[in-house]
Amino acid sequence: MKRVLTVAVLLAATAVRASAQETMKLQLEPGTELIVSGTSTIKAFTCKTSTLDATLIVDRGYTKDLTKISRPIVSVRVAIPAKSLECGNGKMNEHMLKALKADKNPTIIYTMSGYDLLNGTSSGFAAKTTGALTIAGKEKTVLMDVKAERVDGTRATAHGEQSI
Repeated sequence: MKRVLTVAVLLAATAVRASAQETMKLQLEPGTELIVSGTSTIKAFTCKTSTLDATLIVDRGYTKDLTKISRPIVSVRVAIPAKSLECGNGKMNEHMLKALKADKNPTIIYTMSGYDLLNGTSSGFAAKTTGALTIAGKEKTVLMDVKAERVDGTRATAHGEQSI
C-alpha cells in the first residue's frame, strides 16, 4: 500500500520590525498552524501543531501594491519541533514520532531556496516555491504552490500544501 503524506501550513503573520532598510520580518500570529495528514497501512490520520519557529523576511514594499514588487519574499525558514505534532491518538502520536525519528532528529525544517511568481494582485500573489525540507534527518527538495494575501498594512496570510 502506498503511503501518502500531505503537509499544509496556514501562516498568519504580522510585520514586526525592519531587519534592514529594504526588508522587514513578519512574526507568526497566535493560531498559526501546520497540519500533516496522510494514510498509513492501517488508516488515515491528521496531526497538527501550532508550535512553529518561522523567519519570514519580505520586501518592505510588501505593505503597499504587490504588483510593483518583483520579489516580495526575501527568505523563509520554518522549524517545527517533531514532538509538538498532535494526532489526537496516543498510539498514532507514538507511530508518528517513530517515523519522524524524533529522538535523533527533533526538528523538522523547511528553508525556501527560491520561487517563481505565478500571478499577483495589489494585495496578494501565488508562487511556486522551491525549498529544502528536512524530516527524520533526511533532506529533500520540494516544490510547493503558495498563495499569500495581505490582510491589511501589517498582517498577511499564506497557505501552501505539498505531498511528500
